[in-house]
Amino acid sequence: MPNFEPSTREMVSYIGYGLRCDASPASIVTGQNHIFRVSGRIWMIDLIGIVTTVLQTAALTLHWDVDADVGGDVALNVTSADLTGSAVGLMLELPAAVGGNLTIPAAGAYLKLFPAIGWVISASYLDLHASADRTGVIKWSVFYYPLEDGASVSAV
Repeated sequence: MPNFEPSTREMVSYIGYGLRCDASPASIVTGQNHIFRVSGRIWMIDLIGIVTTVLQTAALTLHWDVDADVGGDVALNVTSADLTGSAVGLMLELPAAVGGNLTIPAAGAYLKLFPAIGWVISASYLDLHASADRTGVIKWSVFYYPLEDGASVSAV
């Protein structure tokens, strides 16, 4: 039996890694897809995906950008490596440097270095761009701290 209340565990997690918003797992659709809505200004600590249903054995690349309400699009990463046939459990994350590829760390466990600083994002959508429609599912989670009253992230 734990020596703490579940709410304590949640609060420690929020302090250490920020608030988390999970998108509903969905199949991959060609083009620009709104996945998260940012309201207000936030400090995004990370954006992580995990394959929950095997991806189709056909060419597939992904990249993320911020579709800002004011100021236009900002790329969070360049196109990923080909994700053809990726297995359940494969993890995806933003790169350690601006302009890097979507990272595919070793399965099971990996050293998490990014982001050392994170992204400050104003009101916008976080958009996932896919090179093609594909069967298979990736579940995405964004971790963040609000930088002003009322700032939040919600799944679209």
